[in-house]
Amino acid sequence: MYIIADRINGIFKDVNAAIEAKDVATIQALAKELIAKHQKLSIIYGHHSHTLQGAHTYKNCVFAPSLGNFVFDDFLKKNRISGMLQIKISGSKMEHKLTPCFINSNYQPEPTIANDEYIHKLNESLETAFSN
Repeated sequence: MYIIADRINGIFKDVNAAIEAKDVATIQALAKELIAKHQKLSIIYGHHSHTLQGAHTYKNCVFAPSLGNFVFDDFLKKNRISGMLQIKISGSKMEHKLTPCFINSNYQPEPTIANDEYIHKLNESLETAFSN
């Protein structure tokens, strides 16, 4: 994850979620609870699940439950799909982009378009959960 900002007036929250086995509704409930508790929360990013789970903006807060592995020696294909989260903050406006990556045979992340559709589905499932 990297952030481009002219200035930052917010809170970032790192969540050791370990939510690989939980459904989108549980993930969404966790984010909504954190956003309600911390009014200036700008970014919530999770880790530890080893699987990419998408990214979504809700109430001007970017929520990425897990960006997957980035440099990791896992042989399972689903755990080698990863992403780079880019966040641009300009004044009170935030934009994010999740660029798909795949961990190659040397266990290095490579940007790829091969997982665009997969990431789109992950983002759609988060968007649907947050709209309910």
